[in-house]
Amino acid sequence: MAALVVLGAAGWYTVRNNTQGGAEVEFRYAPVSKGELFRSTSGTGNLVPLTTVTVRSKAGGTVVRLAVEEGSVVNRGDLIALIDPRDTRTLVEQAQADLTGAEARVRSAEITASRTVQDVEQSVRDARIRLDQAKIRLKNAQEAAKAEPMTYSAQLENAKASVRAAEEAMKQLKEVDLPQRRRDAETALERTRTQFETSQAAHERAKQLYELGYVSKADLDRAASDEQSTRSSYLVAQQRMSTLESELDIALRTQQTRVDQAKSSLRQTEAGEIRLGQSQRDVQDAQKAVEQAEIALKTAEINRANVQLRRADLQSAQSSAVRSRVSAQNAQQQLEETTVSAPRAGVVTQKFLEEGTIVPPATSAFAEGAQIVEIADTSKMFVEVNVDESDISSVKIGMPVRIAVEAYGQRRWRGVVRKIFPSAVNQNGVTNIRVRVEVVNEEAGSGRGGGRPGMGGGAPGGAPGGAPGGAPSAGAAGGPGAAGASRGSGSGTSREA
Repeated sequence: MAALVVLGAAGWYTVRNNTQGGAEVEFRYAPVSKGELFRSTSGTGNLVPLTTVTVRSKAGGTVVRLAVEEGSVVNRGDLIALIDPRDTRTLVEQAQADLTGAEARVRSAEITASRTVQDVEQSVRDARIRLDQAKIRLKNAQEAAKAEPMTYSAQLENAKASVRAAEEAMKQLKEVDLPQRRRDAETALERTRTQFETSQAAHERAKQLYELGYVSKADLDRAASDEQSTRSSYLVAQQRMSTLESELDIALRTQQTRVDQAKSSLRQTEAGEIRLGQSQRDVQDAQKAVEQAEIALKTAEINRANVQLRRADLQSAQSSAVRSRVSAQNAQQQLEETTVSAPRAGVVTQKFLEEGTIVPPATSAFAEGAQIVEIADTSKMFVEVNVDESDISSVKIGMPVRIAVEAYGQRRWRGVVRKIFPSAVNQNGVTNIRVRVEVVNEEAGSGRGGGRPGMGGGAPGGAPGGAPGGAPSAGAAGGPGAAGASRGSGSGTSREA
């Protein structure tokens, strides 16, 4: 009461001084009472949905149908858009053709590797046989030096065996090796010609599609590169075919020379009766033959490295086939993505394109693809507000909040603080902390008759029931130690006035 009297006296003195000028002063009276003082923390923010998903497509082409509009409610699997599949189907066919060619190259590499292994092993076996034969001839020559008459018949048999071996090798060359090499060269020529014609046609088509704007410059360059590569392979195959007959003729003449040499040796052996005294020269010749056979065997064993080369070619072809298979799978996936469906239920909040828009295809398996629409799950709505750092200590998880939205005037929604973000943001010298508030009013959070993503909203500061002026704000009604803050018992803290 004493404080009240002092305040009254001070007020009378002030009023008296202010009314000496003749102006009339109006007095307002109210009874003194006890009540609660409320302190609130406020902040501005926007309404955000529970989740947001951007629907994309890796397929390229013209959007021939867009089945939704902004605000459309969709369920999982509902049609979003249709993209013209013709260009993508062409890519699928090209990828399948590349895969077929790669698999054919794998089969060819397998055959080549197998044949190389057989040829090398046969060469090693032949070289060992020739070395064994040379050693036998050396041994025979050495024995002949001791008993020339006794070795004549053995030399004759060896010479005949050499002739038979040379003739058998000639037969093998004519009937098996030469025809096989011709077939291989013809197959390679036909394969590279087909690949060149295919890539040439693909390049011409890419030029036409590029002029029409259906493919990118990168696709055109890739088609040109493929044509150049297959052209080079075709020219190499032609060159190989043009020199094949001369190579085969050389191989045939070489083998024929060996046959003639074997026959000559046989004739010399048959005529050995008149040169039985030359046993020492025969030993020397046999020793040279052994040395030559050993060199030939080492050369054949060194040629085994060709097996590793052919196996490396096989591995390279297999790797190319894997890449072609992955490209075909990616192209097939792009074809499937020409029909764009909703990945989840929600509301379409944004369209990124319209019907007739040409979207580019994804350039790799990791590309995101073209944006079609954005779908938001509005089954729960939140307000993300910026709270000043000086007020953040008054905000707690689970604290009730009053939310005001500018679009709805004095209307208030209920909310609950769900998250206080750990980092602060400094803008224009003001440090704020983001706080996420869940809207608990069913009509507000459903998106039917309440908030929509992007609206400004929150709880006003000041005493309960008050409304701020200006932009909508958001905040927690009350704080620790202040009237109106929700405690563990649910009661407020009062202060006398």
